[in-house]
Amino acid sequence: MNIMITGGAGYIGQHVAIAMAEAGHSVRILDNNRHSLRIMHNRFEGQFPFSYEFYSICDSASGLSNIMNAHDIECVIHLAAKADARKAEIQADEYYRTNVSGTLNVVRAAKSAGVNRLIFASTCAVYGDSPPSRPSAVNMPPRPEGVYARTKVMGEQIIRDILGGDDAGCRYAILRFFNVAGADPDLRTGPTIGDEHLVSRAVRTAMCGGILPIYGASYGGHDGTCVRDYVHVADVATAHLAAIDRMDNQIRGNKFVANVGSGTSYSVLGVVQVVNDIVAPLRSEMKPAQSGDTSRLVAEINQGFDWRPGRSDLAVIVQDTHNWYKKS
Repeated sequence: MNIMITGGAGYIGQHVAIAMAEAGHSVRILDNNRHSLRIMHNRFEGQFPFSYEFYSICDSASGLSNIMNAHDIECVIHLAAKADARKAEIQADEYYRTNVSGTLNVVRAAKSAGVNRLIFASTCAVYGDSPPSRPSAVNMPPRPEGVYARTKVMGEQIIRDILGGDDAGCRYAILRFFNVAGADPDLRTGPTIGDEHLVSRAVRTAMCGGILPIYGASYGGHDGTCVRDYVHVADVATAHLAAIDRMDNQIRGNKFVANVGSGTSYSVLGVVQVVNDIVAPLRSEMKPAQSGDTSRLVAEINQGFDWRPGRSDLAVIVQDTHNWYKKS
């Protein structure tokens, strides 16, 4: 199958590209970051026959449609987005432009080009806080609590409204990622030094003997810090393969929403302890809470979706991240 991955030169995109190529698909990477495209090309040259396209999803739907037509794209995996919840609060216009207008361009282009499969990378942030006694399930109504989460809810709605009809001609999967972390187990790619996710920052800080800032200690968990569900990026990649299988299964329905998480949770201080045990002693310092954070987000993952995480134990995630940083 000919697959185009928007934002494919990013952290998650590179892992998804590997999974698709190893499953026998032809992968075209579309990204608006020349530096990332160059790094990815150099990293995988001779390993995978990826093709590359420098283009922004914000430019035009017609331009995207022309690219899809030119390369006979059969499935679009839409990962391109701005995804820092804290920055979103002060850069709202850029987040709406990329995550809403850009997503509209991708969906319009896919429909115009006759692409009949679309996978959309959404987020657990659409739920707001998980209920204290149960995980977040896909049948719960969205309760977004910040700019970033609201843009993703709007992106989901665009897909439902444009592709949801029986005559739309396109199947879709909306995958709500929980906290993605880790690195390729074979160390072919991993998080970048500028990555802002907790696990990678904690591992890197422990390796250099620094101090990890922890934002907020009154979130209501057992130790007062935020509670999150961490899912290995390699498991996120295989979830996209499972989504393609599900979209092609007419009996089970080919338009659906699914959580991509581990179903288990750790507080921020719990992550610090695991990093302590595996990497090196990690010092931390409490800071005031920042806007855009929720107290607890944990996935319900038993939802008729033929995918289960295989590497999402937090110790495995931390070890793979540590191995990547040691190599790079």
